[in-house]
Amino acid sequence: MMMQVVEEGSWSVMGYSIALQFWEDGCTLDEIDFFRIFFRVQIHNLLPEMLTRSNAERIGNLGKVVEVKDLKLIEGGREFLIIIVTFEASKTLVERF
Repeated sequence: MMMQVVEEGSWSVMGYSIALQFWEDGCTLDEIDFFRIFFRVQIHNLLPEMLTRSNAERIGNLGKVVEVKDLKLIEGGREFLIIIVTFEASKTLVERF
């Protein structure tokens, strides 16, 4: 479970985002990189022909797209995209793309 939490990026806990990092033995707090935050973003409600890698990259362009996952199928036959995006923690997120 611990590996899943860290590998899937940030999580929402009680309405707040939380990002976890591995803390290796012998490292000080100053040596851990908290300057970039990874988000796993699900993209829903696009027309089927719009569920493309290029659209996922356009939407994820708010930060830096690290990965575009294969289409996922949810109950009811609807598909959605998942992208992994990284942002600089010191920058404000924009409201719209």
